[in-house]
Amino acid sequence: MKSICIKTKLVIVLLSVALLGCSNGNTRKGHSGGPPPEAYKACEEKKDGDSVSFSGFRGETVAASCKTIDGKLVAVPNDKPKKGGR
Repeated sequence: MKSICIKTKLVIVLLSVALLGCSNGNTRKGHSGGPPPEAYKACEEKKDGDSVSFSGFRGETVAASCKTIDGKLVAVPNDKPKKGGR
C-alpha cells in the first residue's frame, strides 16, 4: 500500500513538471499575444499611415505601416499572414 502511494505521488510530480515545461515552451518571453513593444515604439511621433520598420520577435526587420488600433498608434506589418493560412 505504501509503495502505491509513493508511486502515485511520483506520477503527480512528474506530470506537474511536464505540464509546466510545456506551458513555458509554448510562449515567447514577454509575449502577451498583442503587438510587441517595438511596434508601438516605431510609431512614436508618427501619424496614421506612415511607413516604419522595427525588429520582430526573431530579430528580423519588419516593414510596417502605423495604424490606430484601440486608440493607440501601432506598427502593423505590411505582409502580415492571413488568418488560418500559412
